[in-house]
Amino acid sequence: MSESNSATPKATLGVSAVVAASGAFWGLWWIPLRFLERHGLTGNWASVTLNAAAALIIMPIVLSRPWPSGQDLRRLMVVGLLAGFTFASWNHALLYGAVVRVTLLFYLSPIWASLLGILLLGDSIGPGRVLSIVLGLSGASVILDFRGFLPLPHGNAEWLALASGMAFAFATVYVRKTHDLGALEKTLANSVFAVPCALAFLVVVPAAPPTLGTLVGALPLILLSCIWLVPVGFLILWGAGRLDPGRVSILLLFEVLASAISAALFAGEPFGWREGAGCFLIASAGVVEGISQLRAG
Repeated sequence: MSESNSATPKATLGVSAVVAASGAFWGLWWIPLRFLERHGLTGNWASVTLNAAAALIIMPIVLSRPWPSGQDLRRLMVVGLLAGFTFASWNHALLYGAVVRVTLLFYLSPIWASLLGILLLGDSIGPGRVLSIVLGLSGASVILDFRGFLPLPHGNAEWLALASGMAFAFATVYVRKTHDLGALEKTLANSVFAVPCALAFLVVVPAAPPTLGTLVGALPLILLSCIWLVPVGFLILWGAGRLDPGRVSILLLFEVLASAISAALFAGEPFGWREGAGCFLIASAGVVEGISQLRAG
């Protein structure tokens, strides 16, 4: 059930590649989420249903493993609360906001994660990390066309995306501190706690609950989405236990590329010179981070 927190530079580069690839897949997550929303699982019921199904899939595997101690169980509950709120609020923002804008507001998280890593974990921040953050945030600013000194969100969905990014920063810091806990247990905790968080959003933004017939009809897509959701969520939490929080957030910027391109193709969102330049800067942030790791080796 434990995870090793020590790794050679080459092993760290491999973990980083897995996290970056997971981020790219996560950038397409809005597609099944909105598809379910349009086919009867309105509003946050899509998020509730998917996380409940994911928890039911993972639970038998976790229950077959040694049960965590009382202290470990409490730490898993903290992981679940932080990660569950992160992903539930992220799903809400994707459902009610523009895909690219909410994605980029979420990915201001490298700032929060790097600062928290320095303050709480004693991580160091070198020139490569500074350059990665500057490139990533510059890309976000180019795409969002921020005006003024600070990039301020517009609308509830965008503010929630920003809050979700802050919560993700706290989650990655805590996941790193609890690297001795299994990633599968953390994934289950995330799914379990995401359900009440998504239900809370239904109180704020009500939506009609799905009928039994709707659930049965959507079951194949729900299961297919869980085959997507569970491995990606697992790999992100697994990687977060092995890498510093700022690096995790920067590598997950590859989600922005997938979101921007897929939203342009399937949601009719714009993808012109601004989006292309911003995505190039964001991808450059991940490349700089990878080069820094290779030099460390």
